[in-house]
Amino acid sequence: ESNTTEKATKGDMVFENAILFLRDMLITREFDDAIKAGDSGRIVVVLKIWALAFRGAGRTKYAHELLHLIHNITKVWPKPLV
Repeated sequence: ESNTTEKATKGDMVFENAILFLRDMLITREFDDAIKAGDSGRIVVVLKIWALAFRGAGRTKYAHELLHLIHNITKVWPKPLV
C-alpha cells in the first residue's frame, strides 16, 4: 500500500516534460502557420501566449518587450502597417 502512495506522489518528470515540449512546439507551429498565412490576428494571439510564458518563467524583459509590441500592433500602428 505504501508503494502505491509513494508512486502517486512522485510523478513522471519525463512525461511532464514531454507534454510541455509538445505544447510549446504546437504554439510555435501555430506562429509559423500564422506568419505563412499572413494572419496578424493569430500572430498577436501567439505573442500574448508567449508574453505570459516569459513572465511566468521569470524572463520579465522579454515579456515587457512583447507587451510593447502587442500594444503597438493593437493600438498605435495604423491598420495598413499591421
